[in-house]
Amino acid sequence: MESGSKNRLAIPPQVKTIQSRYDYPAAWAFLHDKGVELFGKNFQLYPEDAELILKLIAWFIKDEEAAKKWTIDLEKGVMLVGPVGCGKKSLMHICRFLLAADKRHIIKPCREITFEFIKEGYEMFHRYTKGSFKEQGFDPKTFCFDDLGLENENPDGTPNPLAYFIHEEEVPRSGVIVSQSFQRTRWANGEVFVWLGMKKETGKGEGSSGLGFDQLVDIK
Repeated sequence: MESGSKNRLAIPPQVKTIQSRYDYPAAWAFLHDKGVELFGKNFQLYPEDAELILKLIAWFIKDEEAAKKWTIDLEKGVMLVGPVGCGKKSLMHICRFLLAADKRHIIKPCREITFEFIKEGYEMFHRYTKGSFKEQGFDPKTFCFDDLGLENENPDGTPNPLAYFIHEEEVPRSGVIVSQSFQRTRWANGEVFVWLGMKKETGKGEGSSGLGFDQLVDIK
């Protein structure tokens, strides 16, 4: 969705022919131009991604007719998935500009939330739930959480080593055991939070080959 050798605006047929009171070809052209402005002249929206991008546009502009056609719940959030480097973050970034300035979502790296949790504990969840409403009125702040987990594959289908990578300085001589499981907790108001967590534990210790140095051993 991002990089290409040529920067030509080609509006796919399914975008031109969509029946709606909204101008989807104009929205497609707007996203293309905004992408070029933000990410450079090689930015492209690819025709093979047209249906996905149309669904995103419909969700952002609250097109009820299109949402009904694609069974999209406009009252729920969006989870955009794909391999590393396919342009998920770039697409969510340019779609922000389909909205008024005070309605645009905030892109928040999950790594920053991890640091906040380490520093503040469970209290930090309030910032993204009940405490996320704006000071005036009841409009919530909308967040786009980036890098939620690690993809197991790269865009070319090869394994992504970063999904299983542990920094060398984090591994003691006793070894490390890393496990993955779903975590669940309940907030003070009864609201339930579920997420996929990783746990790192100390290993079972170094193995021993039985070799010794400068020792007198009874061999009988």
